[in-house]
Amino acid sequence: MGDLELPLRIDSDRLASRLPVLEVLALAMAPYTRAPERITAEDAELMQMLGRVREALEDIYGQRFTFQGETRERSGPISEQHYETVAGEVTGLEAEEAIRGSATSVIRAKHVEASGKVVGMRAPVIDGRS
Repeated sequence: MGDLELPLRIDSDRLASRLPVLEVLALAMAPYTRAPERITAEDAELMQMLGRVREALEDIYGQRFTFQGETRERSGPISEQHYETVAGEVTGLEAEEAIRGSATSVIRAKHVEASGKVVGMRAPVIDGRS
């Protein structure tokens, strides 16, 4: 399952970009609130919608949400960044005290200039990194 980095923090730009899709998904799932007996793991359409909701929430909060029994990466903070060129310093995850749990930092750059620096994680204590 893993550990979430609490408190959860919303990335307002990512929320704004994901909100239209979340609103459509909420409308599409509204019938299930009136008839919860329809909710089953065999409902492929519902599972697909829930997967899209989770994907959006993971992007908005910058954390992976994994439930007990699932075969996917553990819950925890994630940072994924893509750059054409890095000329200064880029840091994926940074904390004043510690980065704990199943933290993941992925930084991709096509070119890093001589003055550029790429740091995946920075904290006095880094535990459970990937």
